Amino acid sequence: MKQTVITLLLFLVSITAWATVWHVNNNSSLSSDFSALATAFASADVIAGDTLYVYGSPVTYGSLPVLSKRLTLIGPGYYLSQNPGLQHNLSPAIIEYINFGPGSEGSLISGITLNAVDVNAANVVVQRNLIRRLYVYAANCMVLQNFFDDVPGYNFALYANNAPNMVVGNNRITYSLAGWCVFMNDDCSGIFYNNCTWGSCRYRNAEVYNCVIDWDGNGWEWTWDIANSNIHHNLMMNIYSWDWSGYPLGAANQLNVTAQVFAETGSTDGYYQLCTGSPALGAGVAGVDCGIYGGATPYKLSGIPAIPAIHTFSAPATGFTIPVQIGARSNN
Repeated sequence: MKQTVITLLLFLVSITAWATVWHVNNNSSLSSDFSALATAFASADVIAGDTLYVYGSPVTYGSLPVLSKRLTLIGPGYYLSQNPGLQHNLSPAIIEYINFGPGSEGSLISGITLNAVDVNAANVVVQRNLIRRLYVYAANCMVLQNFFDDVPGYNFALYANNAPNMVVGNNRITYSLAGWCVFMNDDCSGIFYNNCTWGSCRYRNAEVYNCVIDWDGNGWEWTWDIANSNIHHNLMMNIYSWDWSGYPLGAANQLNVTAQVFAETGSTDGYYQLCTGSPALGAGVAGVDCGIYGGATPYKLSGIPAIPAIHTFSAPATGFTIPVQIGARSNN
């Protein structure tokens, strides 16, 4: 499993390495190739396989037309002020709505703050984003290392319909109201590993392992709905035995865990690092850690995309000789 995921991601990186890179920045005081993502999408110069670097800004990039090209969209990440030293510019790149339509098969989006996403094209990768809701309607899509924010106003956080062969790993997925955290229709299938899910889950034709599973914590009773699925090597917190009635579980699950699991300190996403003595340590398949920081594709703080990033920049305001200091980091 680990080799399959890493091989596919390396293949996607090799594709984008030869593509044209375009810069999109809606800050009018700074130069860029495009000031609007919609303009970049529509441009005849931007062709399938190209990469768009979307710069952080206090102004949203808005709702976009249907994407009909295979593109890579890369933003700066999120929660940047909470996790200092990761980016020089602390503003996120915000997209209100994006729809991956026919023609965008094989696209990748990473490091973006997303209000709502629809995926209607196969082989799309949604990786290292801050998301409110994601609906998938196509085959072979990958959802990796994302942080799902609270989603009032929507019925689902992650919804799948006519979406076989999903790969969903190392995501924190939550729903704090009486909706669904994960919902798969009967025509879906997939692998779910090293996720932290807070809320009702409906799995169909799925393998679910190395996850930390809990109720939403806000007084709503959540629902556990499984069909043709194997649920094994998971840590289930504060879940009473009647929640599992009628749903046989696989091997090595820990039920009704009340011990502290996470560090519960630091940034919003740093909170989910495992604490010393956590029962999730080594509790997964082959002795890996359960939770979003373990497994094949460990979660990255702030969703920093897998490209080098400038995290510090300093230069004196005056002087004929200007010693510039730049700090950069690889984020694979």
